[in-house]
Order: sequence, then structure tokens, then C-alpha cells
Amino acid sequence: MNPTAAYVPWTPGITAPRLLLPRTVILKLTDNTNLAEADPSTIGQAVQQAAHLTKQECRDIFIKLRRRQNLLAVDAYRDSAAAKLLALQQIATLGNSHPTITYEANNPNNAQGVIHGVSLDLSEDFLQSELLVPSRKIYASAGLVRRPPFSSRSKDLPYLATLSSVQQC
Repeated sequence: MNPTAAYVPWTPGITAPRLLLPRTVILKLTDNTNLAEADPSTIGQAVQQAAHLTKQECRDIFIKLRRRQNLLAVDAYRDSAAAKLLALQQIATLGNSHPTITYEANNPNNAQGVIHGVSLDLSEDFLQSELLVPSRKIYASAGLVRRPPFSSRSKDLPYLATLSSVQQC
């Protein structure tokens, strides 16, 4: 040790307090992998490893597998864990690497809307590829009987959405 170096006293690290209400992060696999076929504990470990969560952050998250919607809902009780989960772009599970879309549920910056009057014979893949909302990133779209909803990042709903160059207001 260098005796002339300035002495810096040791101070304990202070962690951020646990949140009273969780931040829910939605993870949706974009390659149409069926999550119902996977073991829930394997999926949980894959999410923790992909997000590089610390032991404390792993204790403060709760992963819920939504088999019907084919997505993962993660309740994070630490802001640092939620930030790491929102940064995920892929998860390695079921022997493959799966690209994901991640967004925060019930975030005031996410708006959900419904487009009325869309033909029933359109497939969900077609809707996802052809739906365009100006100046918005679409996180998810799904056909529900007669009205396909979509989720985009903005505080308000857009004035219009375009589906195959046809405006639906």
C-alpha cells in the first residue's frame, strides 16, 4: 500500500428501498413460442439470468406465466429490477434464444386502443405486420372477435391508425 495515498473510509452500500406497489413488466415472446409447454421454474430462471438480476432483486420479483395470453407478467418490487427487465431483448429457454417485446403494464406512458370495423378474416400475423400508428411504437396487437386492440407507447391515444393503407378512425 502507498502510505501517501489518501485514506478513504469504508462505508456500507445502501440499497434502494423496496417499493410498496410493484411495477409490472410484460414479457412477450415474438417468435410464437408456446410458453404452456415449458416448465415455469425453467422460465423463471431464464428471465433472471437474461436480466442479470442480483440475489436481492431475484427475491423481490414475482414471475407469473399467463398461458392463455402466452406471455410473462413480472411484478418487480425494485426499480432496478424493473429497469433491467424492461431492457431485455431476448430470453434463452427451451433450448433456443427467443426475442421478446417488453413493456410496463399500466404505465401512464402506454396507451391501449381499439380499432373498430376490421374484417374478421384477417389473421393476427397480418394485423401485427400491417398496423401502423403514426409516431408510435406498437408493442402488441391482437384480434378479439370484431375489435383488435393494440398497445402503444404514448400518454394519449392516436387520432388515427392505418391498417394496410386504410384509415380506421
